[in-house]
Amino acid sequence: MSDATKRSLLAHAREAFATRGYGATSLDDVAAAAGATKGAVYHHFDGKVGLFEAVIRQIHDEVEARVDALRDRSPEAGLLAILRTYLECLLDPGVRRLLLIESPAALDAVRERALDRELSFGPLHAHLSALRARGLLSEVDVEGLAHVVSGAVTAIALWMGESDDPERVLDRGLSTLGRLLGSLED
Repeated sequence: MSDATKRSLLAHAREAFATRGYGATSLDDVAAAAGATKGAVYHHFDGKVGLFEAVIRQIHDEVEARVDALRDRSPEAGLLAILRTYLECLLDPGVRRLLLIESPAALDAVRERALDRELSFGPLHAHLSALRARGLLSEVDVEGLAHVVSGAVTAIALWMGESDDPERVLDRGLSTLGRLLGSLED
């Protein structure tokens, strides 16, 4: 029952945060929608911020599961495929709102940056380091490139959010980023 309660709380919190926003979502509402008590929220999560962070981790786990299916591709194709997979997840307006709007608003800057470093920047840096170990990107500062790519992906995601045709923006942004990354091999 405990795992079922936790899953239900996460599902209802995710829906509420994505539709109403962090500020307009109360723990009482989430608990009631899940058929649980507010005490159950505190039992499973460290309050509202902890519940929100668990939702963000859940989204990243879903993205990572999709990325795992791409690991057998070539290293070069793998990077763009990983970035595409992440951005395709952001085609969902709720996911985009949670990751790009609510997360910076809900979490203090230090906590949000630490979470980003763990869930997004860290894996990107590790992938770029693996490319370098394979002899690619030999003349590139991997940490610097990871920051630049991370920033570019965030910019593409925000651009998608502003567009009436986010799929087209995703393709345009990744095509441009792919050309920039391809120029590193010259």
